[in-house]
Amino acid sequence: MYRQKRNRSASDGRYPHKRRHGDSDGHAGRRHRGVSLSSSSSVSNTGSPPHHPSSSASASSRDTSKNEIIHFDWDRGMYLNRRYEVRRKLGDGTFGRVLECADRLDRDGPRVAVKVIRDVDRYVENAKVEARILEKVNNIRREFAGKHPGGRGIVRLYDVFFHGRFFCMSFERLGKTLYEVIQLNNHVGFYMYDIQVIAKELLETLDFIHSVCGLTHTDIKMENVMLTGYDFISCLPPPRFGKPTGGSYQRPVLLSVETRHRSVRLIDFGNGVFSRDHHSTIINTRQYRSPEVILEQGWDEKSDMWSIACVFAEMYTGELLFPTHANAEHLAMIERVSEDVLTPEYFSHSPRDVRQTYQNPISGCLDWPNPNTTRESMRAVQEDCFPLSRIFHRYPAMYELMSKLIRIDPSRRYSARKCLDYCMFVCGRQLPITE
Repeated sequence: MYRQKRNRSASDGRYPHKRRHGDSDGHAGRRHRGVSLSSSSSVSNTGSPPHHPSSSASASSRDTSKNEIIHFDWDRGMYLNRRYEVRRKLGDGTFGRVLECADRLDRDGPRVAVKVIRDVDRYVENAKVEARILEKVNNIRREFAGKHPGGRGIVRLYDVFFHGRFFCMSFERLGKTLYEVIQLNNHVGFYMYDIQVIAKELLETLDFIHSVCGLTHTDIKMENVMLTGYDFISCLPPPRFGKPTGGSYQRPVLLSVETRHRSVRLIDFGNGVFSRDHHSTIINTRQYRSPEVILEQGWDEKSDMWSIACVFAEMYTGELLFPTHANAEHLAMIERVSEDVLTPEYFSHSPRDVRQTYQNPISGCLDWPNPNTTRESMRAVQEDCFPLSRIFHRYPAMYELMSKLIRIDPSRRYSARKCLDYCMFVCGRQLPITE
């Protein structure tokens, strides 16, 4: 039932000349350990030379060619800002390098993850934007402490500073991303019980940033949701059609099941947009992009709801819901999965050049397939893509929820608050932990 894996990509075949809003950090958030804003967190030059300086770091960064990625040169035991002792590397991304550090001001506390941004102007500016957004959001979170649980699902940024020429952000250290868990288990999905727990937390977080903060994340994806815990238990994989039933499966231990802690945090707010800010035409990583964004009809927080539905589906199947790299194919997949059609009235909200590209001049509907459609594209849509009713046939409640999110018309798409009121999350409707 499940399609052959296709490469994950943020590329957009129709806009090769444009940098998509969020593309620059399309992969940077995959391994970055999370982040809580302190009241003193502000974007200012508070840095000072390290105890173990590396003279090659800045010079090598300045000499970096356009396509080459050279990161901050680090050594175990060196100090950042005379406060954070580097213990090990957690990962590298397009934007920078993440280092696990011990905080000298809190020796007995948990270690932190310091994100050292590459010495590239646009990367530094994007990181500063993320710091400002997180500072604003966390100020609101403190005002609503105890009133709205969603604020606890946002990554914690502790501090920002300059280490020499390098802009740094100190975050709480988190566990694996949802995508890394899928990779760990050879693309076998999560247990449905775990999906239910994580889905509820993510919807609470989205309700908080949408309705309380007036913010749209714009880059919801598996790589931008991180576990707060580090532990796994070995067990049999959950039953999935077309997936192996034997072998070992690493099931994450969700902290919220036994404690009051959250199980996941939403990260990477560098592309967040407040309701009054300028809205770029193209947002999101390709495979999580809603139809109104693809067709340039404008967007709001409902685009996040489409993206989160793609995350829920991927958590269940272990595969992308829309494994595509081209707009026309993507739109055809959307019609097949949602069992809905892009009508002439829907296309009327798009600019003329977009209509000329994707709308059939005779029927007024999606111009797919057409004489230029390849066999591979036909097979991807018709054989490797499945309606929601088939994907979630074992779980009718999950199907009903997904069918209210994967809706072509954003005005009919459920909000996070409406999803939380839905019966799947009402007390007493939870599935057994073995499901």
